[in-house]
Amino acid sequence: QEAVSSLFTILINDVNSFSNQSWQYTLSTIILPIYDIITFASQKPNKLSLQQTQWIQQTSQKSIELLISLFSIHFDILSFGLNELFDIIVYSVSQDFDGLTNSVFTNFFEFI
Repeated sequence: QEAVSSLFTILINDVNSFSNQSWQYTLSTIILPIYDIITFASQKPNKLSLQQTQWIQQTSQKSIELLISLFSIHFDILSFGLNELFDIIVYSVSQDFDGLTNSVFTNFFEFI
């Protein structure tokens, strides 16, 4: 969770040092794979330990909160990635993790 927070802190604070092409690359190769891992792990709930399930819940909640914040702060630069953001939001809301749906909705409403 600390690594995810550090990543998004850097992205939020250093937005001006990225070109549009750099943002597209960063979104597709660094940011979106975080959600691929969460999606893959959450599709195998019976094979996960309680500790792994808690990690997925906490990491997904924090990373979605930070992703929405990133888009909120730098919408003018990141608007090209709205489809991916909406896909992540829809998937996250459909999961049965405690507090995740409320967190996603709260952050999404702040975004819009």
